Amino acid sequence: MSPEAEVIIIGGGPAGASLAIRLAQWGLDVAVFEERRFPRHKLCGEFISPECFYHFAQFGLRERMERAGGTELRETVFYSPRGRSFVIPNEWFGGPALGLSRARMDDLLLARARDVGARVYLQTRAIEAIEDDGRIVGVITRGADGVRQMRARLIVDATGKRRAIARKLERRGARNGPSRRALIAFKAHLRSAQPARATCEIYFYRGGYGGLSPIEDGLCNLCFIVSAGDVRACAGDVPRLVRELICVNPRAAQTLRDAEPVTPWSSVSIERFGPLELAPAENLLVVGDAASFIDPFTGSGILLALENSALLARILKGWWQSDAESWEELACAYRSAYEARFGWRLRWSAALRRLIHVPPSLLEIGAAFFGMGALRRAVARATRASRLCS
Repeated sequence: MSPEAEVIIIGGGPAGASLAIRLAQWGLDVAVFEERRFPRHKLCGEFISPECFYHFAQFGLRERMERAGGTELRETVFYSPRGRSFVIPNEWFGGPALGLSRARMDDLLLARARDVGARVYLQTRAIEAIEDDGRIVGVITRGADGVRQMRARLIVDATGKRRAIARKLERRGARNGPSRRALIAFKAHLRSAQPARATCEIYFYRGGYGGLSPIEDGLCNLCFIVSAGDVRACAGDVPRLVRELICVNPRAAQTLRDAEPVTPWSSVSIERFGPLELAPAENLLVVGDAASFIDPFTGSGILLALENSALLARILKGWWQSDAESWEELACAYRSAYEARFGWRLRWSAALRRLIHVPPSLLEIGAAFFGMGALRRAVARATRASRLCS
C-alpha cells in the first residue's frame, strides 16, 4: 500500500464512490477505504430518483445502471393510515425512477471509481485519524494485511450516519449535542409482496412510515421507520412490528399479506435528521449522509448523496488549483455552497416530517389537502429544490 494519497475517502457508498470518480477523473490520487466486502446489502429505500441518471451519465454508468435488472418506477403512491391515497408521478422529476438494490448500485459505482484510477481498499476499516498540531493528516486502517497508515492532504468522511471519523472528534469536542435514538429503521427484501405495477408505495401509520418498492429478480424492498418505544413494546420482533403497526394501514395489509422475507432484517437507529457540521476538523470534510440525513419519504436520499459529491468535487477542484486558498477558505466555501444548494430543501423536508407525527385524524386532513394537484406538485418538487418551486 502506498503511504500517500492526495485525497482519502472513508466509505464506498454512493457519496464516497461518486466523489472518488469525479476526483480521479480530474487526475487526483484518490484512495477509498471501505470496511465491507462488495457487493453487500445496505439499509435503504432503494429508490433511485430520475435525476440520478444525469450523474450516472457523467460517470459513464447510465446504461449499466439501466441494464442492472432493476424495476422501472413510474409513480409513488402515498397511503394515509386510513387508506386515503395521492399520487406523485415520477415524470415530475424528469422521467421514471428505478428500483434497484444498493448491493448492485453501490457495486457498480465503486467498480467505476476503480476503473477511472481511484485506489479502492475493501474490507479495510479506518479506525483512527492521524493528527498533527490539530490538523488531520491521515488515517490508521485495519484490513487483511494488518494495521497501516496513510497520509493525505485531505480526508473525507463518507461513512453515512455513523460519521466514523468525524464522530470520534466530535465526541472529544462535544459537538452537535447528545445523540437521540428515538427512531429505528428496518429493511428486508420480500417475495410475494403485491404493490401496484411500476409503483413505489409509501404507508403512513402511527408514529412512522414505510416504503415498498419493486427491485430486481421479482423482489420488493420494504424499508420502514418506527419509534424505539414501539420496538421495545414488540420485544424487537420485526414480523410483529409489521403485523401490528404497519399493517394497520389497510393498503399495507393488502400488499404485504403474502409477503415473506428472503433476506435477514437489518436495522439502524436514526439519531437525527438534517444537517451536521461539514468540516469537523482541519483537513477533514464530510459528504452524503455524514453531512445531512434527509427524510426517506422524499425519495431523494441517493440523489442528495450524488449532488453533494458533485458540489464538493467542484469546490475541491477550485481549491486544488489555487494554492492561495487556506483551509478556512475551503471550509467556508463548502458550508456556504452547501447551505445555498441544500439548506432550503432540508428545512422543507423537516417541516413535512412534523406533519407525519400529528394525530391520525389531522394526518387524514393533510392527505386530502395534499391531494390537490397543483399543491401536490409544488410540495413534491420542493423536496429536490434549493428554493420553493411551482
